[in-house]
Amino acid sequence: MSGPMIPGLLGAMVFVFAVAILLFYIWHARRREDPILDLGLLRIRTFRIGTVIGSICRMGLDATPFLLPLLFQVGFGLSPFQSGLLTFSSSLGAMLVRMLSSTFLRFLGFRRLLVGGACLAAAVTAGCGMLRPDTPVWLIVAVVLLSGCVRSIQYLGLNTISYADVPAPVLSKSTSVGGAAQQLARGFGIAVGAALLALIAGPRTLTIGDFELAFFLIALLPLASALGFLRLSPFDGAEVSGHQRAQPRSAGSAAG
Repeated sequence: MSGPMIPGLLGAMVFVFAVAILLFYIWHARRREDPILDLGLLRIRTFRIGTVIGSICRMGLDATPFLLPLLFQVGFGLSPFQSGLLTFSSSLGAMLVRMLSSTFLRFLGFRRLLVGGACLAAAVTAGCGMLRPDTPVWLIVAVVLLSGCVRSIQYLGLNTISYADVPAPVLSKSTSVGGAAQQLARGFGIAVGAALLALIAGPRTLTIGDFELAFFLIALLPLASALGFLRLSPFDGAEVSGHQRAQPRSAGSAAG
């Protein structure tokens, strides 16, 4: 639909067909005792929040690395090599922040980490939309570097909290569901970013203003996910993060 490689009506029909297939699988999975993707695992609260709400957050996080090179090359007129040098700082930030990830988890806990990370991701994404060709290079690198740091920490928090309360016998099933959700979120993030640019620009040539609006709209995704992360308890995942001693809970408290 962002192409236009196929007619818009055909793209809409394919989208409706995909939704129908998804609904059919949900119906099918509920009737089977051993589905390939066991959607019954979503009854585990932390897994549901990390997977469903986390997918909304991932869509915004994964759209940014797709839009930034386009902004630098189409909007700023930089070469692919120059664009790559700027966007490389995102990967550098992701690698550097890994060394501090356990410290962040112990100090903040999952609830504060994910809520704060989502809000910060929204702010950084919106900040990317405010970059201009005359922006100092060091400031562009700083924004892209911070974007990579936030994305890495948020991924770590989501991947860990999703399986914090999953019983060991169904852990392999939960990784299948979580892995499929991550790939869908990544694909949707790129598709949403491309579709927004196509809808904003229409038939005319892309401008920096089009990228600015697209980044602002994408920033709403992680911001909206922060509301879902507020449903986490301060004690969720405490045994994993070491943030604080978890309160005794009944065996079934993780579900619901």
